Amino acid sequence: MAHRKKLIVGNWKMNFNIRDASVFVHKLSQSVKVHRDVEVVIAPTLLALQPISLQIERRQYRRGISGAVTRFGGICHSWPL
Repeated sequence: MAHRKKLIVGNWKMNFNIRDASVFVHKLSQSVKVHRDVEVVIAPTLLALQPISLQIERRQYRRGISGAVTRFGGICHSWPL
């Protein structure tokens, strides 16, 4: 049987501005440890995505985006990048 990873996704919606998101990611990265069996995805708002992407450790987190509108006309509440 194939081994499956657990997936934790933090979808922030509109809860942080860019500065607050940066502070939150800094604190989060100090408290969340890397686990081989767990994948953590953070999904900030579109405006915070670029600054957060530069700040995060790629081995610790994957990126997503919160509230993205797809080209098919629907709203995707958490979209992995």
